[in-house]
Amino acid sequence: MSSNNNTSLSLAILQLQTGFRYSSLILGFILLIGGVLGNILNIIVFIKTGNYKNNACSLYMFVRTFLDLYVLLAGLTTKILSAGFQIDFTLINRIWCKTRFGIAEINSESTYTLICLQAIDAFICSSPSAVVRQKSNIRIARCLIIGTVCFWSIHEIPYFIFQDLVIVGGIPMCIATNTIYAQYRTYVFALGIISITPIIVISIFGFLTVRHMKTISVTRTLSSLTKQTI
Repeated sequence: MSSNNNTSLSLAILQLQTGFRYSSLILGFILLIGGVLGNILNIIVFIKTGNYKNNACSLYMFVRTFLDLYVLLAGLTTKILSAGFQIDFTLINRIWCKTRFGIAEINSESTYTLICLQAIDAFICSSPSAVVRQKSNIRIARCLIIGTVCFWSIHEIPYFIFQDLVIVGGIPMCIATNTIYAQYRTYVFALGIISITPIIVISIFGFLTVRHMKTISVTRTLSSLTKQTI
């Protein structure tokens, strides 16, 4: 009786795992196809309009599109292969183990930074002061984009050094071989720099942008009333 119960429980767990794997596979394909098509359409629209050539905010969005496209093709595709087909190249190839996550992280970190820069640029463009608005220009935006990619590339150098394919208990694992660096990635980088910092920056500058817009709206209303009075 106990053996039958254990068998039934094992079958139920196996069915749940299979159902979860297929659900993840279907959802992954939907996200991959939708994301790739969406980003390609964004690129076409940006190229046709050409706003990214003269507008800093549009340039940030244009560059982000390419970064997101890479994350989808290189990041999500490998996740689908791993979750759906049990094909994980990071557990087979040492070079891929060292580079796959590192390059993906550079793209993700650059994306988060560009989102913050976009929020800051919107704040600058909405400023009532003409002097402040002049700070938003395409030349500075290009320098910031190059600086962002260079900064995060340098930041990920320890990752390429410490991340390695090792055998733990007879099982190959792609993990950080330095304990201190692993703790930094988990508690400082993942929780603080990537998660909390962008939210704080976007929230602050989003609030300030809205306040600028309200100030401009009130000023225009008062100006209109003044003209009507005169």
